[in-house]
Amino acid sequence: MTRRRFLLVYPFSGSDSSRRRGGSKTRPQQEGIRRVLIHPVNGYLPFAFLLFPFALVFAGNGEEGFRFLNAGLSPRAAAMGGAVVASADDAASAPWNPAAWGEVRRNELFLADSQLANGASLAGAAFALPMEKGTAGMELRSLGYGDIPGYDQNGLKTSSVDARDTAVSLGYGRPWGRSWTLGVAVQHVEEQIAGFTGRTEAGDIGVLWRPFHDGAMQRLRLGGSYLHLGGGATFDAEKTPLPRAWSAGAAYKTFSDAWITAVSVQKAGNETSSWRIGQEVWLGGILALRAGFTGRTGFSDGYTLGAGFRIRDIQVDYSFAANSQGYENANRVGITWRFGGRVESLYQEGVRLLRAGQYGEAILKFNEVLELKPDHRWAIQRLREAADLLKREPAGGQDEK
Repeated sequence: MTRRRFLLVYPFSGSDSSRRRGGSKTRPQQEGIRRVLIHPVNGYLPFAFLLFPFALVFAGNGEEGFRFLNAGLSPRAAAMGGAVVASADDAASAPWNPAAWGEVRRNELFLADSQLANGASLAGAAFALPMEKGTAGMELRSLGYGDIPGYDQNGLKTSSVDARDTAVSLGYGRPWGRSWTLGVAVQHVEEQIAGFTGRTEAGDIGVLWRPFHDGAMQRLRLGGSYLHLGGGATFDAEKTPLPRAWSAGAAYKTFSDAWITAVSVQKAGNETSSWRIGQEVWLGGILALRAGFTGRTGFSDGYTLGAGFRIRDIQVDYSFAANSQGYENANRVGITWRFGGRVESLYQEGVRLLRAGQYGEAILKFNEVLELKPDHRWAIQRLREAADLLKREPAGGQDEK
């Protein structure tokens, strides 16, 4: 008998439930969940698992595994439909584009938890450490499948089976000249299924580009990334490729960064390419409202909603995704703490004031930044924007607010 071991995934409902991969067949279960067999290896009895969509953890015969790598932690990115390849600027969005590490200018600690279908949960953390030239970062992601019933070859229920996916990533990004930000990341990926373990290493590369430096188009950013590069994993002598993914997109911010519109296209492994669109609106520099949509011919179409709340150095984000990434409705919560660095603290306060429309106060903050660090390119740019917006205001405009 051919040695092969794999898990398959299908939507809870949809037309894809009859698909076949690697010669394995599905058997219907209650509520549309599929029972998937693992073929015998070395004389052991086959098992069956109850799993949910997208959780393809291992595949044989050339099929892709480690699909959980396509599910990031960031509630902000999820709420914007995943259209963040060109607007990535924090530690949480590095899985979409590692160039995001180069956009982080203060120490950043990010913690997140996502509640998915059928008792599954995706949790993790990320930390960014700005240095003299560039920013280094680390991310940990873990997907737990909950209590998975096991079955023997006769379909009789046996003991529960443990399964967990884990990825640890080290990244680095830095600005390159006036227009570019580049980023890279390396990952160690591991999956554990019923006592068996598959592991491999992978790499990500990403870029952000600002093609214009004057006028209204200076707020435009273009981005691209190529993710999960590597030779694949060995799982009990069986080889499976990684779910390589590429994406490209554009993002445009208003002068005060109060409104962001982002679009992107993504192709993940053997899946059909998808387009994404996302919106983020900041109200008073404190409350953010977000919405997005992912369009695809497959099973992961859906809308996304979310919100964020920021008080000084603490930001809390939430997102709701309908049929997210092939799962049923998913809820994500994350908290970000930015700390250290007086210069960047003053800069972020200036950005907050700029978003709130308090242009005069923002100018004072950016001037404080430039007194401490005269070559701070972002403060120079925002100072010009604040001055330009202040000129456009009617006399006494801010006093009337």
